[in-house]
Amino acid sequence: MRSALRLATLSAAFLAVMMLAPASALAGGPGVWTNISRQLGSNADYPGVLRDSKGNLHVLYTITSSTHFQLFQAIVSPSGVLMSDTAVTGTASSMSMDPQIIQTATGYLAAVGGSLGACKGQVCVTTSANGASGWTAPSPATTDSTAVNDSGFDAVFTRVGGKPVPVFAYSGVPPTAITYHVGVGGPDKLLSSNDSGAFMTDVTLVVDQVTGDVWAAWYQWHNGTGHPKDGNYVREIYPAVGTAYKAPSSYEYGTTVDMNSRHLPLAAPSTGGVYLAYCLAYTSLFNFDCGKVVLWKAGPSSSIVTVPGTAAPNGPYSVNRVALSAGPGGRLWVAWAWPNSTPGQYRAVRTNIAKTKFGAVHSINWPKGITGAVDYALACQGSLGPLDLVAELQSTGTTYNFWQTQLLAGLSVGVSPGKWSNLHAQTVTFTITDVGDPVAGAKVTVNGKSGTTSAKGIVRFSFPKGFKSGSYTVQASKVWYLSATATMKVT
Repeated sequence: MRSALRLATLSAAFLAVMMLAPASALAGGPGVWTNISRQLGSNADYPGVLRDSKGNLHVLYTITSSTHFQLFQAIVSPSGVLMSDTAVTGTASSMSMDPQIIQTATGYLAAVGGSLGACKGQVCVTTSANGASGWTAPSPATTDSTAVNDSGFDAVFTRVGGKPVPVFAYSGVPPTAITYHVGVGGPDKLLSSNDSGAFMTDVTLVVDQVTGDVWAAWYQWHNGTGHPKDGNYVREIYPAVGTAYKAPSSYEYGTTVDMNSRHLPLAAPSTGGVYLAYCLAYTSLFNFDCGKVVLWKAGPSSSIVTVPGTAAPNGPYSVNRVALSAGPGGRLWVAWAWPNSTPGQYRAVRTNIAKTKFGAVHSINWPKGITGAVDYALACQGSLGPLDLVAELQSTGTTYNFWQTQLLAGLSVGVSPGKWSNLHAQTVTFTITDVGDPVAGAKVTVNGKSGTTSAKGIVRFSFPKGFKSGSYTVQASKVWYLSATATMKVT
């Protein structure tokens, strides 16, 4: 079940430490963990993440104390280096724990439910031309005053009919409907569930990258006993309200698995459509626990695909958090926490362009010194190619920070023929793929020969008659990929 807003009571000494910036910027990159935030004060619920047009990753987060709240932003370079960590707003008397940052037609907009400045519990926005400094005084974007205590809030930017517009949505208090708002100012709108006795939480928005339509997802549940209408839902909300689609098998064994996050794992790839990743119940005995993660294209289809590496091996509690992001070329990244290993790990996998197959599962251990559970926020952003993981982790005592690292997808190398005789000249075809999709521009080297793959992922080398027999290593590499090797044998 959803937990209440969690706050920490902090000592004066800890408050002083909390306001210090993180340690000096670290040279990040694949496999390197970097602490990118100030001490949060309590375990937060979700950071806002945005990849800007320069490839930089913006991470918006809330820090708390016993007396005030404040919004901060970390900016991480494409190579994983922490560039800055600065305040976006002054202190507030209250603030939601899931701020969002979006890029608009004229700059950047940060949004959070809050009571600061002219905002009295509404969705509160501030803008910046460059997304790094010069943030305006916060002002209310909505009318309803329960956004500050939301149970899931998101913001997106879209263009429909040539009109640029931000869209906000959240579940208010009590969370029996979704409040959504198009633009800044004017009336709010309500989106009710198909069951008046249900709660609607974990609200997430995405924009279909082909149509520009805005879709919302939410987790629907009853307090106490389960109900057949419980489950995970996805629905178009702008420019028109469409049909609500229930995720297949998201209500099993009398309940729906709560993934314990203010955001459902929802993403919209560049090829169009909206996709949801979610947990299926482990068994009827452990019906609240995640047995495996599946991927579903939102709509009338009941077809789901199991995400490899997520099935519970010997018992429940295997998958702890789930995050989803669009990848390059229409691919999707799925990431999750895997606490059953020692030390604990995060794992991730990327699909092919068609979203029908998955590549190899990649894993990375928690940073050294992390002693607490990972039952906190996990977000990811993989549109550039690598997957940036942003995880809230607990070290000693009540010390919480956001950490960032990167994972790279892998290449596959095909050699044809893989074995040939030097009694004659031979032309060998090398094919480089990413989960079966051809990779253009990959560098292939073998025995001093070097070439770059075509749009079909192919490069060919010719070898003369009498070429020395033996086994030769073929190496393939490309920016934002792990290098890969194969063997060519000459007899």
